[in-house]
Amino acid sequence: MREPRAEVERHAGGAGGGVGDGLDEKAVRVYICRHVFEIRLARGALEDLRRLRAHDRTRILDEIEHCLLEQPQEPSRNREELMALVPPWEHVPPVWELRVGEYRVFYDVDPRARVVFVRAVRRKGRSTTKEIV
Repeated sequence: MREPRAEVERHAGGAGGGVGDGLDEKAVRVYICRHVFEIRLARGALEDLRRLRAHDRTRILDEIEHCLLEQPQEPSRNREELMALVPPWEHVPPVWELRVGEYRVFYDVDPRARVVFVRAVRRKGRSTTKEIV
């Protein structure tokens, strides 16, 4: 798992800061906050992953870490909120879907606890999302 990015400080160099940068003599602090989420895999998701080939499992786990660690609730090309889906497993609405090749990772997020719960990993094929859940 990636470590959160550390605090970064930038100081105005000398009296009056750098040439033309408009900084006064006081130091300026810039904080880069990476709000990292904890990722937890449900038993069902672990069982789904164990059934996959090692190559597919590694690829899916890498994408989970890459895409869900920092902004799991931000829609993107491979990540969307499933409004009308009511899955058969325990979840915190809404349910999200992460596309990883022919596989779909279903997850939900508890933003207050900063936890992503991966609930299931399914092969999509030609089926609809509703059919594979």
